[in-house]
Amino acid sequence: MRLCLCGPLVDALQKQRQYTQNTPYAIVVVVEVVVVVVVVVVVVVVVVVVVVVVVVAVVRVVVVVVAVVVVVVVVVVVVVVVVVVVVVVVVVVVIVVVVVVKVMILIYCYKRY
Repeated sequence: MRLCLCGPLVDALQKQRQYTQNTPYAIVVVVEVVVVVVVVVVVVVVVVVVVVVVVVAVVRVVVVVVAVVVVVVVVVVVVVVVVVVVVVVVVVVVIVVVVVVKVMILIYCYKRY
């Protein structure tokens, strides 16, 4: 299978050949080095931008997860405190009721005898 080069592609290749033949070698090397450096810089910038975007996304997710964990911990602590307060109040009420009943029984017994 043969590749047929025709039209603008042939013209571009011929112009490139003429340019490299008519231009001193040092200039060609400098241009090639500049092109390579520009390509490398563009690739590095793209990689840095992608890394920054990924890091920002991960940090956002971590912040959301930490916020959710903090909210859950606060809710659990509040629930535990409420339960402890309710238990303490119930125990105090039971103790007061028992003491009042005993006192009433003692008063009743004292009045009876």
